[in-house]
Amino acid sequence: MKRVLFVTLTALALLAACAPAPEKAAAPEPAPTAEVETAAAPELETVKFKVEGMVCTNCEDAIKGEVGKIEAVKNVTASHVKLETEVTFDPGGASRDQIKTAIEKLGFKAVISVEG
Repeated sequence: MKRVLFVTLTALALLAACAPAPEKAAAPEPAPTAEVETAAAPELETVKFKVEGMVCTNCEDAIKGEVGKIEAVKNVTASHVKLETEVTFDPGGASRDQIKTAIEKLGFKAVISVEG
């Protein structure tokens, strides 16, 4: 009985190994895509402030942290060596005065020096 089972399984294995590979089904055509109109990215504004009172990297970090809390702000750099802070923001969501107020809230004096 075991021998018959063994012969049958061996024969089936040989048939499976010798059988031609099934043809690959044609890849389905991709579904048509609807054109999606994307909103234009907001025009960003960059402004530099001269900041009096920045004396160390802790001052820089405080300014970056406070100004960075404003949702429309995309990037903040601060340098105590140059006494300068540069802010890139979406003017539709924040104003220069709002950024200036955030800096001055920390005890620094901020003056717009260069507009980008």
